[in-house]
Amino acid sequence: MKHGEKYTLGVIVLIIAGSVLFQHLYGPTIPLTDEWYHIEWINIVEVAGLESLGSIREFRYLDHHVIVPFFLYWGIMELCGYNSGILILVLTTPLFITQTILYSQWVGKYDWKIISIFILVLSPARYMEFLWGWQHTITLSITLPVIALAVLDSGNAKGILPKSPIFNLGIGIRQLYHPFLFVPGIILLGTLSSAGGLFGFLAIAGYIFIKNYTLPNKIIGIAFTLASGMATYLWLFAGRDNGEYNFTLKIIPMILCALGGAIIGNPDADYQFNNPLRLAIGAIFCLVMLVMAYRSWKSRSVSEYAFPIALIALGFMLIGVISLSRPYLGNWHLQHILPTICGATIWSISLRKKDQNILSIGSFWTMMILSWMGVIGWYRGFTEWGPDYAAYIAKHEAHMTAYLINPYAKPPTQSGVGIRMQSALMFAAHKHPIYHERISKYYPSEFELLQIYENFEPQGLSYIIKEKIEERKLIWLVVKKSDTPATIIKGKIGDKEILFWNLHRELLLRTDPNGENADYFATMLYPRLLGNTKGKLQFIDVRN
Repeated sequence: MKHGEKYTLGVIVLIIAGSVLFQHLYGPTIPLTDEWYHIEWINIVEVAGLESLGSIREFRYLDHHVIVPFFLYWGIMELCGYNSGILILVLTTPLFITQTILYSQWVGKYDWKIISIFILVLSPARYMEFLWGWQHTITLSITLPVIALAVLDSGNAKGILPKSPIFNLGIGIRQLYHPFLFVPGIILLGTLSSAGGLFGFLAIAGYIFIKNYTLPNKIIGIAFTLASGMATYLWLFAGRDNGEYNFTLKIIPMILCALGGAIIGNPDADYQFNNPLRLAIGAIFCLVMLVMAYRSWKSRSVSEYAFPIALIALGFMLIGVISLSRPYLGNWHLQHILPTICGATIWSISLRKKDQNILSIGSFWTMMILSWMGVIGWYRGFTEWGPDYAAYIAKHEAHMTAYLINPYAKPPTQSGVGIRMQSALMFAAHKHPIYHERISKYYPSEFELLQIYENFEPQGLSYIIKEKIEERKLIWLVVKKSDTPATIIKGKIGDKEILFWNLHRELLLRTDPNGENADYFATMLYPRLLGNTKGKLQFIDVRN
C-alpha cells in the first residue's frame, strides 16, 4: 500500500470515528416517535406469535412497508436490551459505510479525492439519521437499491445475459448465478423497507438503457426490470390511497435546498426554502451535472458513467416524490438526495481522469469544493443540531424514567404513538439501562398474592405460582404487597432477577376491578430471557 493510500485510509477511519463520537455524545437510549410502532408490534408478536403480523402486504407503517427493517430491529434490540443508540451504531451506521465503500470503489484508487465521499455520507448535518432509530427504515430502502446498482455494474459489461447453451433466449440454469438476476430481489427487499425502494427499479432500467449493452439485451433487461417493478407495485401499493401529489414550481427550490442541506445542514423541518447558501449549493450542483453530461456526450463516454448517472436519477426521484407530496422538507428526508450528491462527485472524479477539457477539469474542482463544504455540516452538527436534539431526547428519557411512577404525566411532545405501560414493563423486563439501575436497597418482604396471565386483556386470572414457565408466551406477573408502600420490588426465579413496578390505574382495573386503592406491582416475563431457569418466584428487594 502506497503512502498516499495509507494517509487516505487513516483519514477515513477518523471520519468514521467522528460519526460514532457524534452518536455517542448526542444519541438516544430510548425509542422516539415512529419507532414506538416497532415496539408495539414486538409487544403483540411476543404474545400472539408471528401470525399476528398478518400478510407481508398488510404489514406497513402508513404508506411504507417496513417488514425487513422490523425483523432486523427486533433481532438487534433483543441483543442490546432495547437501547436505540446501539441499534443506530450497529445497523444504520454500517449501512452508510456500505454506501461509501460502493461509491469509492467505483472510482478505483483510494486517494484524497474520495475522502469527500465519507465526509458527505457520514455527515452530522443530517443528524436525524444518526440520532433517531426509525431512520434505519429509510436507510435500508436507499442502500439496497445502491447495492443492486453496484451488483449490476460489476457484471458483464457487454451484455446482461451472456449466451447460454440451454436456451436461445439466454436464460439458462447457469444464468441464475448472473448478477442481473439478483437485482430485482434486492430492490424488492428495499421496497419492503420503505416505499422509496420501489424507485430502484426505474434506476436499474435507466442504467441498462445507458450502458453499452447489445440492443436485444437492453430490451430484455429493461422489460424484465420494469415488469418486476410493476408486479411489485401492484402487489404492495395498488388499490389503496397513496396520498396526493401536487406539482408546483415549489419543487425546484425544495430540491435545491435538499442538495445544500444534506451538505451544510438543515433544520428539523424547512418550510421556506429561501436559504441563500443552500439554494446556491444546489443550483451549482445541478449546473455542474449538466456540464458533465455535455462533456460525457461530447467524448462519447456516457455509457461508462451509467452507475453515477443512475445514482443521480435515483436521488432525484426520491426527493422529487417527497417534494410533490408534502409542503415541508424534514432533516430525516435529506438522505434521499445523498445518491445524487455522491453520484455527481464520483462522476466528476472519473471524468477528470479521462477528459482533459477545461469544462471537465472545472467540474471536478467545483464538485470537490462543494463536497468538502461538508465540513460545515460537521461543525454545525456538533455545535447546533446534536446538542439541540440531545436536549429533546433528555426530556423524553426523563418522562420515560418517571412513567412507571406516574404514567399520567403529560409527555414532552405529542407524537401519536409513545410509551405505554406495556412497553415500559417490557423495557424493564429486558433490563433496559434507563430502568435497570434504579434498584439499590435490600428489604426482605412478604406478599399476599401472585397472579399470572398471558394476555394484555385477560378473561380470567390464575392465583397459582407456576414452577415452570410456558415456552414462547409473554407472561405478566402481578403481585399484591401486604406491608408498607413501595415503588419498586425485586424478585428472583433461580438466578434470574425480576423487577416489579408500581401498577397504576391504567392496568390495575384489569387485575382487580375492585382494587383501585390496593398496592399492586407488575412485571413482564419473557421465557426466552429466562432460558432453562426453573423455580418458584422469591422476593428479595424493595425500594421505597
